[in-house]
Amino acid sequence: MTHEPMQPVAIPTPPDFPIEWEQPEDQHLPLLRDRQHSPGPVTPLTGQIHERYFAGGSTTGFQRAGQPLRAVVRRINTYYYIAILPSVPPEQMPAAAAAAGARTALVTCPRYSYHLQS
Repeated sequence: MTHEPMQPVAIPTPPDFPIEWEQPEDQHLPLLRDRQHSPGPVTPLTGQIHERYFAGGSTTGFQRAGQPLRAVVRRINTYYYIAILPSVPPEQMPAAAAAAGARTALVTCPRYSYHLQS
C-alpha cells in the first residue's frame, strides 16, 4: 500500500481575519504557527526579538551544524510563525544535504567516522 505525499495547500484568508504583510514576499513563505515557543499571542517587542534573535540564532545553529537551512520568523496578527527554508539554491540542495549528513555522522558516530572520511 503506497501513499501519495501530501501537497501543501493554501488556506484562503477569511474576510474577518485581515493580514497586512510588512514584506509582500512573506505571503509565499511556508509559515507554521510555533505553539511550542509561543503558545499564545506575543507583544510587538517579543515579536521583534523572535524575528531578530531566535531566527538569527537558529540560522547560525544550522550553519554550524552544516545544515543547508535558515529560519524566518514573523509576528502576524499577534501570533508567532516560523518558516524553515533552504539556504542554498534548489540545484545545490542534494549535495549540501549529503555533506550535512556526512558531517552529522562524523559528529554523532565517531567510532564509525573513518568509513566516511575516504
